[in-house]
Amino acid sequence: MRILLQHRKTGLYYRAPGLWTKTPEEAYEFPSSGHLIHFQQSHNLEDVRMIFRFPSEGYSIQIPLEDAPRQFAQAAS
Repeated sequence: MRILLQHRKTGLYYRAPGLWTKTPEEAYEFPSSGHLIHFQQSHNLEDVRMIFRFPSEGYSIQIPLEDAPRQFAQAAS
């Protein structure tokens, strides 16, 4: 399983500071969902979603992050 950050409008995946990519294989893999939420909130990223990608199984799960609780992000840091 890979945990990725995707911009909802463009469909691009976060790769590195200031860099986004079209392909999930090139995207930065977050170590946990808590790390991803903390990153999203500390960088004030809007209109993004968390992707749980299961390449060997051939599917992914998408979770919008607009309503992610701040206390969860703080606990993950």
